[in-house]
Amino acid sequence: MKTEMSENIADLVQGLIEVQRTLHPAIKDGENEFFQSSYATLKSVWESSRELLAQNGLAVIQSGSEGCLMTTLIHTSGQWIRGSFPLVFEKRTAQGQGSAIPPSVQFGGHAWDCCRRR
Repeated sequence: MKTEMSENIADLVQGLIEVQRTLHPAIKDGENEFFQSSYATLKSVWESSRELLAQNGLAVIQSGSEGCLMTTLIHTSGQWIRGSFPLVFEKRTAQGQGSAIPPSVQFGGHAWDCCRRR
């Protein structure tokens, strides 16, 4: 994962520290029958962090570019940090590319939220 950031991220870091200090674990509300395990869905992760991020002046933006999913954490001060996560396609078709996006969105979001799971 490639990471870029604004020249100064002090305010962003302070906001993220507060989010992580008060964040409650995401609930494992998904079941993977193949691996016989449970996991926190993207909905659960987002519900556990969205309000805390907003209260601390933080927002998450995700976009695609050049075979990567870019996840940007931005602060109201204008400070930002961005990571790009490569999209791995099983098939070079629209369906193959589409199937690579959901797991990347989830992994990218988890990385910035530093999400804890129950």
